[in-house]
Amino acid sequence: MNILLVVQHFPPNAGGGRAYRAAKLVKHLSRSGCRVAVVCSDATLDGDSSLLEGADMSRVKILRCKEPEGFFRITFAKICGHLCFANGMYLLAWRLIDTAMKTQIGFIPDVVITSSAPYEVHFVGMFLKKRFGIPWIADFRDPYTLNYNYRKISPLGGSADRWLEKQIYKIADGVIFNTYHNRLESSRAFGLPAQSNRFTVCQNGYDSDDISPINQRIDSKPFNISYIGGVRGDATERAFVSSVLQHAKTLRAEQVRFRFIGNGSEVFSYEAERSGGVIETVAFCPQERLRRYWDESDALLLMLPPAVGYLGWVPQKIYSYLRTGLPVMALLPNGEARDYLMEAGVHVVAFPGETDIPGMIRALRSRAGERNTNTTDTGQSAKFNQRLLFEDLLEWMRSLLCQ
Repeated sequence: MNILLVVQHFPPNAGGGRAYRAAKLVKHLSRSGCRVAVVCSDATLDGDSSLLEGADMSRVKILRCKEPEGFFRITFAKICGHLCFANGMYLLAWRLIDTAMKTQIGFIPDVVITSSAPYEVHFVGMFLKKRFGIPWIADFRDPYTLNYNYRKISPLGGSADRWLEKQIYKIADGVIFNTYHNRLESSRAFGLPAQSNRFTVCQNGYDSDDISPINQRIDSKPFNISYIGGVRGDATERAFVSSVLQHAKTLRAEQVRFRFIGNGSEVFSYEAERSGGVIETVAFCPQERLRRYWDESDALLLMLPPAVGYLGWVPQKIYSYLRTGLPVMALLPNGEARDYLMEAGVHVVAFPGETDIPGMIRALRSRAGERNTNTTDTGQSAKFNQRLLFEDLLEWMRSLLCQ
């Protein structure tokens, strides 16, 4: 199959565990025999090329357009993002279209895949479908208007976005959601047919080449609890770090260390200095260098803010967490992410706002020697393996093209 993939950044900045869906999609599709042309901007933003290790790059071609920059263009995009469609990155969408049309890729694409965010990339798929009749699949790496972080100052902008999202569902030959709850919530909000083959779910999953089950360290000191992935610095994370500081003396005596690894971890650098070694921050770490921190972890940390009505928020890091077999200390609201950890059965799960940090750590330590057989040996690990997920996705795409 010949595929034209449209994204903003490629390869993306993994940031120590953030979403890198596009890179892994290219890796596994190329290894499955597909030819892939990637249309993206030239703004790499510390792109992590190690994410593509194992890809058949002889089957991959990368086409880059100039990323719009400058104060005026950025300001214009922000204003339009609140008043009109999506994020206001219309010039980027046009340049992606122009690059796709004017550059020789060596084959005629069987299908165009546009992977958001930003949601302007879907303009490219919509245009190519209407202009040339190329089948188009819209990949929602994150929800659009139902996103927990979605904000629009202008009601007009919100109405425009809902109209655009509905048009995407209507026009695209296929739509990919990243979680089952997100598909369900979108179906309810936009009246999508529940059983239609046009809509499918492909979770972000984990790459077994990057992460594997981790051997428990015996009587390790310090006891490392790692938060591996992008740090948001939101109220839930700040409240947790404040609670850790309040118990710093006790945790120091018990030789416990919290590690925040990835983009944004610098927001807690001040707290790390005051903690006396209880908190450590590690900035952006490419995937190839991340293995050290996985191997030095005795447990893992996961947090999400309260999100009433938003059940489909499943961060990228949870799939890798489950793969390791390490116990997870999680502060999560009700939703799909919490369900996965509760199903595994060996994790310490509380609701956001929990302040009994020493109590949770005692429970975590008591489980640190246990292995999560549901994760490492049987179904839960396999169903989140990216290779299997993308093989199923490829079969789904073939079925769409045969209709």
